[in-house]
Formats: sequence, C-alpha cells, structure tokens
Amino acid sequence: MLVRFGVVSLLLAPYASAVAQQISPTDLVKGEVGNYACSMKIADLPEDFKAVEVVSQQGSFMDSLIQLQAFSGAGRDPQISNRLSVSKYYWSNGDIVKVFDRPFLVTYRLNIDPGQIQAMSQSTSPNAEAPMLKLSLISTDSIQSVTPQPAFSKTLLEQAFQATDRSVPTAPASAAASPYPGDGQSAQLSNLKQVALATIMYENDYDDVYPAAQGTKAVQFVTYPYLKNGAVWKSLNPNGGKIVFNVGLAGVSSTALPEPANTVMFYESKPWPDGRRGVAFADGHCKFLSEEEWRKYSGHLVPNGVKRPAKFLPINYGANFDPEHPRG
Repeated sequence: MLVRFGVVSLLLAPYASAVAQQISPTDLVKGEVGNYACSMKIADLPEDFKAVEVVSQQGSFMDSLIQLQAFSGAGRDPQISNRLSVSKYYWSNGDIVKVFDRPFLVTYRLNIDPGQIQAMSQSTSPNAEAPMLKLSLISTDSIQSVTPQPAFSKTLLEQAFQATDRSVPTAPASAAASPYPGDGQSAQLSNLKQVALATIMYENDYDDVYPAAQGTKAVQFVTYPYLKNGAVWKSLNPNGGKIVFNVGLAGVSSTALPEPANTVMFYESKPWPDGRRGVAFADGHCKFLSEEEWRKYSGHLVPNGVKRPAKFLPINYGANFDPEHPRG
C-alpha cells in the first residue's frame, strides 16, 4: 500500500497538499468531509482541481454507465455519447485524507443517473441544469494508475453542458447572430471554441490522439459527428481566409503536450482589419492575437519532443466534404 500511495503522490505532486487531513467515520456518516463539499456545481469547482483519469479497482457506477452507453440507444445519440465522454474524468488537486488511518485521494466527478441521461437528450431549455459534481474518495491502495489530462479544462466541461440541442454548445455562426450585435470577432471566437471542443471530444474518444490529418478538410470530416453545425467553420473575417488546423498536432497525443495552453490547435489564415487573428489553443481556450504575438506562435507550430504517428490519413481524406452541406 505504501508503494502505491507513493506512486499516486508522485503523479499528483503538482497539485498535492503537504498534510493528509484525518476524517472520522462519524463525520462521514454526517456527510461532513473536512473542508470538502459533498457536492458542488461545475462553476464552483476550485481552480486548483485538475482533470485526471483514474483507473481503480473500486470502479464506479459512472464507469459502468460509460461502457453501457456504447451498447445502448444512448450510445447512438451523439449528444449523450459526447457528454458522457467528457464526464469520464475525475477532478483532483492531489489532496489525501485519512479514514481509519487509510489514505484516500480526494476527487470530484459528475454525478449522472439514468434519468438525467434521458433528460439530457430530450430537454430543449437553454437553461437546463447541468449535473452536480459529487465528492468521491478513492482508496489509494486500489488505484492502479492516475493520468493527468492537461488538455481538458473546467471551461470545456462547463461548455459541454451549456447547450441541450447539440453535442457541442451551439453559438452564433455569423456576426448577425452574435449576442454582441455587430461584433463579428466575438462570434468568430465562439465558432473557434466550438471547433476546438469538438476536436478535443474526438481525441478523448481516440486514446487522446489528435486526428492524423494532413489538412483541415480531414479534421472537418472526422469531427463532424461531434459538432453537427458545420457553419462554424466559416470565417467571419472581412478580409476572407479560413479556420486552419495546425497539422503539427496531427496524430500527436494530447497527454504528451508540455504546454497545452500555449500550443496552437486552430488559427485563422488571415488577420482581421485590425491586424489580429483568432487562435484556438490545445486546452480549448481561444483569443485574438496581434501580428507580433502571432509570430511568436507561428514559428513553433510543431511541438518539440512529441512522438509523431507512423501513418497519416491520406492527403486527400475528406477533400470533398462540405461541413455546411455534409450530405450534399
């Protein structure tokens, strides 16, 4: 047990606190777990809690649910499938508590029951309530592996549950539809966020590996099931241009990226009239960069020290695919 505890502590060293808090069984019965809330909204998750994949001998209802959905009607609904996919991770800051002197890793995970699965598919309200995060104490003795997920953020988890009629939150695909009238850049950032989130959902389903694409068309084709709104690929830039996939990430594992927040995933091929261009990063955040800022990133689009795939998709893969008219 000490060996396993040491391994878990090492893996979570960037997040972990120094002292394990002692929790009495009486407190557990009362639903009191030291300074930790038994449940919370996604928005209330502290910033120091990061996404991790935990493989444990304990297992959980959520693990069974994710496996079951692949063989059920839920597995054929892309909206449900994608939300379950983003719900598979635990959230932890590495804190350890002790009960009967046994160490437990403090984590939170989305608490989804079968009724909520059906509701997620049927609800049409834009204000449908997202599931709560529930405290989950995992015995360190039962943990087989802990894998940090630096490419997955709290923001992405929030976005996945902001809309109810798409697997990726729908947002304005044109400046006219923007909640900021006349602000085409706000709408463009929203489009970039949707494209980025769809790609992250794709790589989550494919062993954390980005599409082994040699062009943006192939990415549009393989991520369409996660997006269902092809209009978001259209550039709103008055200067023209298009949204481009950084092929430097093709076939790369997201877990191997040293700095996802500084790794370009998508970018606009041309700057806007004000000289800035929209960029989506590997952690899912998006922003406009000045030409000076863009030059710092554009010279380092291929991450250093990451393993490249042995085989790419054909260079013309998806060449005839039109995301706005996928069956046209």
